[in-house]
Amino acid sequence: MKHQLLFFFACCCLLPFMVQQASGQVCSPSGNLIVFSNYDGGILNLNIDADIPDLRIGICTYEPVQVNISGAFAGNITQVMYAGYNSTQNNNNCGIGNFPTSISGVPPADYSILTIPAVTLNNPNGYNFGIICAYSCNTGVEQGGCNTIDQVLNFFDNNLGGSLYALHVQYCCWLNSNTYSVAALAGSCCSNATGTADVTYTGLPYCTGIATPQLPTITGSLSGSFSALPAGLNLNATTGAITPAGSIPGNYTVTYSVPGCPGFTTTTAVQITAAVPVSISYEPNVACTDAANLLPTITGNTGGVFEASPQGLSIDPVSGLINPPGSLPGNYVVSYTSPLPCPATATVNVAILAVPVSGFAYAQSVYCAGNGIAQPVLEPNAQLGAFAALPTGLVFADSTTGAIDLAASLPGIYTVTHTVESGGCQSSVTQVQVTIQAPNWAAITYPQPAQYCNNLTQLIEVAIEGSIGGSFLVQPDGLWLNNFTGSINPDAALPGSYEVTYTLAAAGACPAYSATAAVVILPAPQVQITASAQTITPGETVTLTATGADVFSWNSGQTTNSIAILPTETTNYCVTGANTTTGCEHTACITITVATQPVPDCVPPIAPNAFSPNNDGINDKWGVTTNCLLQNFELAIFNRWGQRVFYATNPTERWDGSYSGVACELGAYVYYLTYKVAGGKLQKTSGSVLLVW
Repeated sequence: MKHQLLFFFACCCLLPFMVQQASGQVCSPSGNLIVFSNYDGGILNLNIDADIPDLRIGICTYEPVQVNISGAFAGNITQVMYAGYNSTQNNNNCGIGNFPTSISGVPPADYSILTIPAVTLNNPNGYNFGIICAYSCNTGVEQGGCNTIDQVLNFFDNNLGGSLYALHVQYCCWLNSNTYSVAALAGSCCSNATGTADVTYTGLPYCTGIATPQLPTITGSLSGSFSALPAGLNLNATTGAITPAGSIPGNYTVTYSVPGCPGFTTTTAVQITAAVPVSISYEPNVACTDAANLLPTITGNTGGVFEASPQGLSIDPVSGLINPPGSLPGNYVVSYTSPLPCPATATVNVAILAVPVSGFAYAQSVYCAGNGIAQPVLEPNAQLGAFAALPTGLVFADSTTGAIDLAASLPGIYTVTHTVESGGCQSSVTQVQVTIQAPNWAAITYPQPAQYCNNLTQLIEVAIEGSIGGSFLVQPDGLWLNNFTGSINPDAALPGSYEVTYTLAAAGACPAYSATAAVVILPAPQVQITASAQTITPGETVTLTATGADVFSWNSGQTTNSIAILPTETTNYCVTGANTTTGCEHTACITITVATQPVPDCVPPIAPNAFSPNNDGINDKWGVTTNCLLQNFELAIFNRWGQRVFYATNPTERWDGSYSGVACELGAYVYYLTYKVAGGKLQKTSGSVLLVW
């Protein structure tokens, strides 16, 4: 369809496009389309004052719009359609309240309101996911989230039809104060928006004695006009020239207004001053060096310069603010000179007084409760006042010197306050935080009486009273001790008397602390059983003899150290021996084998010459191997000092390389072996075995 195009564009920002002169419009018998589009919505008042037949109106905005249609030829309208984002998130951008999109002046059947309808034309510079807004005639520039104008026109062409009669595009709001004439659209063309501007006056402030008009410097658009508030400024509205001699002294805001949509304004401040006397005062004019800043009261023209004599007063030359803490004590004369072009001078006397000093500190911030005195140290020029502390619990040896009695003070965190009074100035107060730390203390005990047999396999735990988290040591060596928990293992200890020490490390200001407990490990009896024979034939009598204890108790019920037995089958005999002085016990067992017949072609005991008890599952234990029925079996192993470390009367017993639960040293050991093959003679042999890792 061939369209007749008329572009009209007004905007509140500069956008690049080509200006094309439009020709007079010709109505189309197929219907005529007028499109209004902007970004901010607002109130769109339309006056249908041209006789355009079959008139169709398309409206596209991002924000809601109120469309009010009137005019002599409003009846020519056949369809009005709104298509846009219709956003309510910034509904009051135009400053006229919140409202939904509405259309009045035509029957409801003749208008429709569509929110983000699908586009009918894609353009890489526009929004291709729906019709939401259009504010530029330039289709070759990215539209910042809105549609290009050709997308909007194509949408209305597809949905309303008719030849395009007129197009009105702008960025900013439709205003309720404007009425858009349809007749005025014909013959119009696209035009650039009004530009920006900046206005400045030099030589401010102006004195009322200046009779020469003072022209502004204008940067940007020169088509604006000037105004001023409040009234009283002699201002040329066209040139912006100010005549100070004809103005009332005061502060003015000059506004430069550039016409456009929605137009542009910029402001600048202008001061007119008169040559009037000035006076200054400070309240108070006497201050201590710890006082708050002093600001002057100026009668007359402000904006001048302050000076002080003699040197030593901290004063801001612009504001006249006096900073007492930064000043030296003394008497000063402060002068104020009002600004040009009408200067005047005034003076005032100011006195700065010295204040008391209470600063102090303790040598340490943390002390350990106990004996001693903590003395404070005053800072230079400080005087002694009165000391106090909160909360209660800290005790001063002397409240006038601030000395702390560490023996009488309770542990805690305290705030010590030193106050020095002085006439004329505010008291000086200094606060210091001091921590009194509780000293380390603990006591340890083992279950009483702390005497344990060295064959007791149960771990003995220690009881701790006081601080926990310390470490344990034992003297002399020989007692198995867990250095972290303090538990002991009597079964892995040598008999003797020991002292266990529990030590708390130094913490903060408090030194380390140690507590001790005595432990005695009693020697348990080493009960051994010898047999007149360990392998017998049925009907033989065997004598079992127990040694190594004071009293004995057999599992057969007998209580003598030597018993005679007549087993009919292989039997295990056990005896428990006890020492009457220590009460320690030990149990030993022996197996008497009753053989029904000798083993033919048996191999006598064979003893390996080395083994490695490293728990790797290979050769971890040492003993003899034989398939003979042995009697009178005894195997004893000795270390290089002649101490017996292993003894067995059962050929199946094995040595694991330890003695009393403690691993033996690596090296060579001597063994002695006695046995008799059933029906044979007693045999004795010896040799060495190497314990390796």
